[in-house]
Amino acid sequence: MIEINNAVREEEYGCRTTVPTIPPRGSRWQFGNREQSNRSFQRRGMDMATKTRTVVTALFGTERRFASDVIGVRELMRDGLAQERVRGVCFYVWDRPHDMSTDGRPGHQLRVNVDESATWGAINFVAEGDGGGAWDTHNPEPPANVPTVWFDATTPTPFERSAVLPIDSIRDAVAEFCRTGRRPACLQWQGARWF
Repeated sequence: MIEINNAVREEEYGCRTTVPTIPPRGSRWQFGNREQSNRSFQRRGMDMATKTRTVVTALFGTERRFASDVIGVRELMRDGLAQERVRGVCFYVWDRPHDMSTDGRPGHQLRVNVDESATWGAINFVAEGDGGGAWDTHNPEPPANVPTVWFDATTPTPFERSAVLPIDSIRDAVAEFCRTGRRPACLQWQGARWF
């Protein structure tokens, strides 16, 4: 497996275009749970040096996984919502895999976690820059017996009860984020206490 290195070139009008570098022939790329060789991209007519795709990065603790197609994104979502995690799963949508380097970052993060039965969940969304901020999902009428969903179980810091929603609503919101890279509009939001 190799790391994707990106070359940046200046375009007319001062725009910057990021162009992924094609790995050497025979190299393998890791996207989601699947490994693909460079030749498989070329066979499908996707010249990675001229065509930039949206890449979804999911951070499972210290493990980073990437997906750039519908099947891979579904796998990331399925695995991210399948079980409760100590600090949840962070999703990023960008023009390349987000590797936490100092060369730049997407400017947004969607953190999601579920309860131990994986039937309830909550989302924290953070955006940088103008109009940025931190938000949690909002359930205007949480049931009395809503389970605890951890924002960070190591501290221990739970999401507010009013942030907990049924898993189907959470799944829809994560899918929308993976398509758009924006705060999902399919849910209500409230100001977040943590990010």
